[in-house]
Amino acid sequence: MISQGEILALLKRGERPNIEFKGIEFIRENNNKKIAKTLASIANLEGGHLLIGVTDSGDFEGIEFDKNHEEKIMQIAVNSCQPSIDIEFSIVNFNEGDIYHIKIPKAIDQPIKTIDGWFIRHGTITRIMEYRDFKKFIILENTSVSEENENLDVNDILLNETKKNILIQNGKVIPYLESKNSKGLAECTIYANTYNQFYEKAYKLEITFSHLSLNDLKNIIKNYYSIFQYEHHISAFGINQETYSWFGYGPLNFIEALEMQDFRYASLKKNNEYIHHSEAACFIDEVNESIFYIHLQPNKKVEPNKSVTLSYVNIGILFNKIPYGKKYYEFFEKIGRQPDFIDEINYKLTESKNIQSSFKEEGFIIDNPEMKFGGWVTGVFGNNFKNNNITDVYHDKIIVNFGKLHEVDDKCEYNILSARVTDLPAGAFPVKIVNYRGEWTTS
Repeated sequence: MISQGEILALLKRGERPNIEFKGIEFIRENNNKKIAKTLASIANLEGGHLLIGVTDSGDFEGIEFDKNHEEKIMQIAVNSCQPSIDIEFSIVNFNEGDIYHIKIPKAIDQPIKTIDGWFIRHGTITRIMEYRDFKKFIILENTSVSEENENLDVNDILLNETKKNILIQNGKVIPYLESKNSKGLAECTIYANTYNQFYEKAYKLEITFSHLSLNDLKNIIKNYYSIFQYEHHISAFGINQETYSWFGYGPLNFIEALEMQDFRYASLKKNNEYIHHSEAACFIDEVNESIFYIHLQPNKKVEPNKSVTLSYVNIGILFNKIPYGKKYYEFFEKIGRQPDFIDEINYKLTESKNIQSSFKEEGFIIDNPEMKFGGWVTGVFGNNFKNNNITDVYHDKIIVNFGKLHEVDDKCEYNILSARVTDLPAGAFPVKIVNYRGEWTTS
């Protein structure tokens, strides 16, 4: 319980980040969101005091105690704040009238969220929390990124990640699979055997560059793998040119595919097909409970000897839950730009569908190809099946993944069982992560 003297001392200090004065109408209004926002914003800074029955200048208005007022504030602290706030409610009697005092503890493990988002006190006002405000909630690992990277060779990491899924066609390794697709849409499709699903809500950190060179992109990718070097990765990419698409795996193959624009366009130019002024491209890497992405528009080369330039580059991470890991913050810090906010996505990003279709393979996806017996088949690719409406763009070639692997020399028959499609909420053009799941039987 707080004393009259302590209340007078708070009034004398005046409004500040940890002290807020509110008049009688604040509690009488039927505005639970406003009350929740005030409680959460004080908790998210350092905790503090809310006095009701006082003007902004600290003068008494006085308030007649109503048990419903106390119950209302207590319920809002529990039901409208996530996680709930364990406030202390007191009534302090003065000759000029009563004052409600609410003591608000500091949020410790994670910031308090209301239905309208995360808020924090800034001076004597309340504002939306920016990403830098979340820094104090970040989990600090025992080792720093700089210590982990002391004896690091990022090129080896990139090489190993690119070897995880090798495309084999007619007995030869190819850096990507080319597919003819329906015209008119810049949808970028990525085939990846991901396990993350976003059926309810998601959270996103994202920054944007208006222009980057390929060397800039390489450095960003190197920084990413240097920081997340010990994580389990599933990387894949897609490039779309409205009438053709290219799919593949691994960071080095993604960079090579962007560089090989002239080679990829050779048949289009030869057949006088329409070539748009830019492409839609996206690289993803699944790590922990998140998906890292680089979403960009490679511009069409003006001259053959010129390097490809990149426009509207969005770099972000999509999460299943609010991110508190130190590595995420250090990654953005290392590439020179911090996200402004943690964006909350309150709609379903992932759709699943059962499928029953036989599938004739034209090539294999091989894991561990350096093994003596040739490696394991993790998936196959070939012609699309009829009446496939999984995405808005119809590709004549698709990739199918397996739950269990088989050896390269096994003779098998294949069937598609299901598909899971996740919309990646990034940038101006749509990105679909498609995971066809299939099974095989030895013939």
